[in-house]
Amino acid sequence: MFPFKKQGRFLNYIEEQQEGFAGVVRMCTRAIFQRNTGIDELRAGWVTLPGAPHASETASGDDIPRIQWIGHSSFLITIGGFTVITDPIFGSSSWLFPRWTPPGISLDALPHIDAVLISHNHYDHLDIPSIRLIAKRNPLVQIFAPWGDRALLVRSGFSRVTECMWWDDFSLVHDALKQKLELYFLPAVHWSRRALFDRNRSLWGSWIVRVGEQAVYFAGDTASGEHFKAIAHEFPSINTALMPVSPCEPRASMRFVHLSAEDAGEAFLALGAHRFVPMHWGTYHFGEDHPLVPIRRLTAWWEREKEQLLDRQLALLKIGECCVCTPALPQKVEEQQSPLYVRPARESELAP
Repeated sequence: MFPFKKQGRFLNYIEEQQEGFAGVVRMCTRAIFQRNTGIDELRAGWVTLPGAPHASETASGDDIPRIQWIGHSSFLITIGGFTVITDPIFGSSSWLFPRWTPPGISLDALPHIDAVLISHNHYDHLDIPSIRLIAKRNPLVQIFAPWGDRALLVRSGFSRVTECMWWDDFSLVHDALKQKLELYFLPAVHWSRRALFDRNRSLWGSWIVRVGEQAVYFAGDTASGEHFKAIAHEFPSINTALMPVSPCEPRASMRFVHLSAEDAGEAFLALGAHRFVPMHWGTYHFGEDHPLVPIRRLTAWWEREKEQLLDRQLALLKIGECCVCTPALPQKVEEQQSPLYVRPARESELAP
């Protein structure tokens, strides 16, 4: 499974359909008039208090992943003494889509960052101002971006940029801790655009972050497809999958480029991962969903499918919340459980 390219533009390996002009106008109109619906409920129940500890504060160089949801598709991932950040954005993606909820950690409070991972070049995933501030604080940070986005990043003042094709792999080495961080850029079904005429001039994808036997999968933006099974074949023991669960509606057009909550659940099963962490909800108003609809649909799906989820965990993080991703433990059949929500383990609860 490799990228297709025709006349200078990347193509998905499955059927693709663009939203028509009327559909775009309808979605934007609804976004304007519904932008405040449900925000108070979202902020009251799904945002942690300022000053929450970040994922690297207790990092000890072990292989257990620790993640913190900053919001949308932005995560701090600390593993093996390394800290990476995915699709960092700390403001609004545009005037039309203002941020509903504040970032789970401020830019000033970020720890040392070793690598920035970009899934694709949409403005809510590749945010130049956020990356610029990260690079200012971390001059040696390495930026990994899809093929076709290096020129944009170099024009924006970044020099340590690596362009990636699907199945490319990279390593960072921590000499003091004798650890190696492995990064893999993997397939997804989506699209790219920064300007009016550059649709699909650059690639899109997902990521695996791995140290030793512990791997975290970051799906980026994607629709359903056979790539999840292909990834599972190459990475059969994924600890935690960070999966987008919205926009769910309008499904007629979104299904070509975005997972619904239920689609994300099926993709999670195809991946064979141990822990599901939902993302890409609760930060911006994309699509036609009420802010809490994606997470309600996901938990309903999990309850319906609990018989095949006996050894899996659903970790519903609040924005700003940390999760210690302890590895899956073998269980006897009679001991298996299917919790609807597993509270993320706290550092004090880990065995010494």
